[in-house]
Amino acid sequence: MNEIELHILDTSNITVDSLYNLPYLKAEDIKEFERYKTKTGKKEKAISAYFKRKYIGDYCLGKNGKPIANNIYFNVSHSNGIVIFAKYNKEIGVDIEHIESKDEDIKRYITNDEEYSKIQNDEDFFSIWVSKESLAKANGSGLKDIKTIPALPYDGIKQYEGEKYYSHLLKINDYFISVTILDLNDFIIKTIIEGIR
Repeated sequence: MNEIELHILDTSNITVDSLYNLPYLKAEDIKEFERYKTKTGKKEKAISAYFKRKYIGDYCLGKNGKPIANNIYFNVSHSNGIVIFAKYNKEIGVDIEHIESKDEDIKRYITNDEEYSKIQNDEDFFSIWVSKESLAKANGSGLKDIKTIPALPYDGIKQYEGEKYYSHLLKINDYFISVTILDLNDFIIKTIIEGIR
């Protein structure tokens, strides 16, 4: 069974000033994170670039604008100061969301009738949300019509836009994470808590 390493970094103990000394970053990465107004936004963007440069190096945009380097696909997501990164030899999508209350209008906007009927609490809703986002990111299509992106099953095979994907959902503290790959083979996720080095 394939193993996918999921790198996780909490940015709460990182200062904005220290971002300028992150290893691996290039001038264009620094220019990009400087555009963000909030400290959290700056840190999340800088750590996203840090992961890409550390584990991928230089990359280009492939099909549907998805980043690729030497036939290695990768994806980054962040929420509430946590940044995650994963790579694979086929298209991959990852999403992380902090669990918090959302109103019914947002739940209705994101879910189809079957998915909405399964929502009993905020955890149910975020399970659906991250599942849809990671599939859309693996596909590279974006969230053009989020209701049509299948969230179920959370773990297993999903079909979307003529392709078959395999997904896994996990919960870490107050966050849900979904990992989706363009592959019919099951995989295990190895979580790696990162520090800056």
